[in-house]
Amino acid sequence: MNIRPYHDSDEQAVIQVWIECGLVAPQNNPVRDIQRKSKVNPDWFLVGIAQKKVIASCMVGYEGHRGWINYLAVSPTEQRKGYAKRMMEEAERLLREAGCPKINLQVRSSNSKMIAFYERIGFSDDRVTSLGKRLETDKPYAVERQPAKAQKEIEYSFTDTLSDDEVIGLYDANGWSSAQKPEILMRALRGSHSLVTARHGSKLVGLGNAISDGHLVVYYPHLLVHPDYQRKGIGKGIMNEMKARYGHFHQQQLTTDGNAITFYESIGFERSGKTEPMWIYQGDEH
Repeated sequence: MNIRPYHDSDEQAVIQVWIECGLVAPQNNPVRDIQRKSKVNPDWFLVGIAQKKVIASCMVGYEGHRGWINYLAVSPTEQRKGYAKRMMEEAERLLREAGCPKINLQVRSSNSKMIAFYERIGFSDDRVTSLGKRLETDKPYAVERQPAKAQKEIEYSFTDTLSDDEVIGLYDANGWSSAQKPEILMRALRGSHSLVTARHGSKLVGLGNAISDGHLVVYYPHLLVHPDYQRKGIGKGIMNEMKARYGHFHQQQLTTDGNAITFYESIGFERSGKTEPMWIYQGDEH
């Protein structure tokens, strides 16, 4: 990946990366954000290029007191390759050369994956409350989402035959620590009450499992989709298969981290009253 300053011709490609990464919110018009940055230290608006395509971005700022990072993003198909870390290293280089003593940034509290990323590269929670006041209200940006082309090609199955290697590869691609316990993981999946797989041709691109008493309660422990196939409706497709089988049960339960709450809410789940999840856990992630 080559890192260089943003060019005007990059606009649509950069915005598309932001959309794919879920960074575009109605109150933040990306076109106006780019226009504003182009007027203030524009060379510090960085993009990452691979195979002549924009795959990453990072806005860097410094007002003489603190450095700031905005719009750090890597295209979902290019994630887990160290590109976000490289973008941050270039941002830190620019800020160090400018004499910046400290970097601040904001992450949505629900985005646990990005919080974990920043912690791995040396950031920590300052234990402060972030406040904001808009001085200019932007016209909402209409996100035109393209239909998932792969969706019609995905085949879902409750009776698929799985190899250990393809399952471990899927878990490892998602960074789940259960991939480090392959024998136990395979026994657990094969012992599930139900196991749904998603394939694109012969490639295993997702799976989900269910544990149940068979009559009253069902619990969904695992749902994962290969990073190259995320944001294409496959996770929803797997859950639709499960809900078709268990929709009449008294309770359908799951535990999720903050980054996936919005997804599960979009398919009908809601927080379970005032209950709190509890566990005895022997893993690093999942």
